[in-house]
Amino acid sequence: MTVTRFRLIELFQAGFSLYMALLQIVFWGALPHAGVMFSVYLAIAALALAVGLLKHHLGFFLARWLYWFLPVPMVVGIYLTLGQTIPHLAPEWLDPSLAALDRLLFGVPPSVWLERWYTPSALDVCSAAYSIYYFFPVSLIIVLYAQGRLREFDHASTVLGTGFYFLYFCYIIFPVVGPHRYPEVAAQYTRDIAASGGAVTVWARAFVDSAELTIHDCFPSGHTGMTLLSILLARRWSRPLFWIMLLPGAVLIFSTVYLR
Repeated sequence: MTVTRFRLIELFQAGFSLYMALLQIVFWGALPHAGVMFSVYLAIAALALAVGLLKHHLGFFLARWLYWFLPVPMVVGIYLTLGQTIPHLAPEWLDPSLAALDRLLFGVPPSVWLERWYTPSALDVCSAAYSIYYFFPVSLIIVLYAQGRLREFDHASTVLGTGFYFLYFCYIIFPVVGPHRYPEVAAQYTRDIAASGGAVTVWARAFVDSAELTIHDCFPSGHTGMTLLSILLARRWSRPLFWIMLLPGAVLIFSTVYLR
């Protein structure tokens, strides 16, 4: 998908980065690293646009990889920066409402009710599935690229990139830390996940806790939304990959509640 010489994904990247740079200016006094992050976001926007402008003037190998695959590290990199902004803009105002909705619908937070079904093997399987979140979107675009289906690759990259940036925008508007970090719900837990699981659970928990620099990212659920989107796109463009994704994807989505 292209607009003049730019792909839509490049415009989305540049647009979201400029939006984040604008937030640094508007909330300069409230953000502890506004100057640094302003520069970072301007650099990301400039790089995204520069690749679109200069792709025909770079060396073939470099141009090909930058043009097609630069959106992947940019999506991850921008996500990692959100923790420098979101916590300072608004408190976790939505967590109480979501907890109240759970009580209204289920009588108890679902993650609390599911504790009775904790077993080491179930926790290990769910932890492994949860940890391969990025496998779903990345594997799809790699398969399409390897098959030389660049039109479908471009469409998939644009749709997936749009999904990620939509989620990031929602995290800013609806900052939610999730049940295991929200004191009212966390106080109801009687089981420690790491102590109740096996080696995979311990490793996955430590990995997620150390890698998750942005914690206000639970609503809407990126793990659920992007996994579903990846599976639906795979069903359209790569049926073998669709069948490979289907069961792990279902376990991953269940894990978002089971693992809190």
